[in-house]
Amino acid sequence: MAIDLQQGLPPLVADAGVRVARPAPLPPVPSPPASPATQAPSAWWKFMLPVAVTVALALTTHPAALAQHAWWYFSIFAGVIVALMLEPLPGGAIGFIGVTLVTTLAPWVLFSPTQLAAPGFKSTAEAIRFALSGFSNTTVWLIFGAFMFALGYEKTGLGKRIALLLVKALGSRTLTLGWLQDTVQLASDDEIIRARNAVIRERPQDVRRAFAGHFRAAVAPKTAARAAPPTPLPAAPSDDPYGF
Repeated sequence: MAIDLQQGLPPLVADAGVRVARPAPLPPVPSPPASPATQAPSAWWKFMLPVAVTVALALTTHPAALAQHAWWYFSIFAGVIVALMLEPLPGGAIGFIGVTLVTTLAPWVLFSPTQLAAPGFKSTAEAIRFALSGFSNTTVWLIFGAFMFALGYEKTGLGKRIALLLVKALGSRTLTLGWLQDTVQLASDDEIIRARNAVIRERPQDVRRAFAGHFRAAVAPKTAARAAPPTPLPAAPSDDPYGF
């Protein structure tokens, strides 16, 4: 027998041991979704500050050492730097917007009036060549490839798995673990990296010479300090009765 609590209990029900049904809890009332302006009210200034910096610099008088188009180019450059610091968008999107803006406004911010007045000068073709010049640089693609490899190592956990496998194979003894640490440290040494890059560019037979030179520079001073004979004590004076 179940009795609703909302209807009240008879006087003798509690003494009779009757099971009382508890009321079911009310479902939570869903709150209305917040508007974008309410969710991130402080995000708009990150978008507006780079634009304000660009416009403010562009409206000021340019220095005497810079032409007008160079000053406008610097204004866009400063706005891009501020946007990269605040990051209202990803860095790649900010750089793409900056390059697109400079390419679109190339007759005013990229080329001088003398260049525009030169016969045979095509501002559109030169602007596109300027926008795409960075993508033809091998250093840019090297950095891009390094970032892609690093992102792949981080997302897949390959670097952590390789490290755990090395520790599993060599971490049973302190000596082998020390060798592993020294190898990683040598692989990240600036002199080793420069020597390796020079060898790759020049001749493979210079490997031994480059690494031997680095080894002598790093180890020879310590070896010489250990192998140096002890400094002899000064001779005792002739009037010393003990002969010390």
